[in-house]
Amino acid sequence: MTSSVTPGASCRYHSTRACQIRNPRPETRKKPEIRSPKEGVEQRASSFRGGQAFGFRASDFLRVSGLGFRILGETERHHTGGSWQIRAGITLAVLAALVIGTVVILKQRSHAAVTVTLRIAVTPGEQVGFVTGRANSAQFKYAMGKQAGVKPALAQKLSLKPVPHSSLVEARIAVLTKDEGRRYAEVFVETLQDLCGRQAQLTLAEQTIH
Repeated sequence: MTSSVTPGASCRYHSTRACQIRNPRPETRKKPEIRSPKEGVEQRASSFRGGQAFGFRASDFLRVSGLGFRILGETERHHTGGSWQIRAGITLAVLAALVIGTVVILKQRSHAAVTVTLRIAVTPGEQVGFVTGRANSAQFKYAMGKQAGVKPALAQKLSLKPVPHSSLVEARIAVLTKDEGRRYAEVFVETLQDLCGRQAQLTLAEQTIH
């Protein structure tokens, strides 16, 4: 007696392993990718530059905002530039004021406050013009300033003129202090006498320092 076995009963009868249906076609395996050595080097280099080769990124260590720096926007740059110009203008104005104040103080200090007036008797009287010319020379003024300790700018302002209807000459100069005035008066006649030589005899007739 022949028994027939249906396909479903066969599968139930046999083990599950025998009933598995396999694909007759072999599995297709992907071909291994061929990578260029250059690509590997570039990838490792980029990873190293970004810090990824060590498991961190450059941004983990340094952030611009963490150091207190910010990238200014257009409006902020405009305001910052304006405030800088204002500060620079104020600084220049202060410096200019200081310079002007210093110049004014120096001028006030250099302003002569003491006037020395000397009257010199000339013998013979005909030599009054000769003595006046000698005293008004730049050579005599320079020598007087050097001996009396008077600034050259003040020493050159010495004026000397004949006194009308007399054999006197009057010398006048402005100095800084009375001490300078006294020193100037002490050496005036002697210095002028050396310059005039024997052509005239000079004698101090009157002296005023005020």
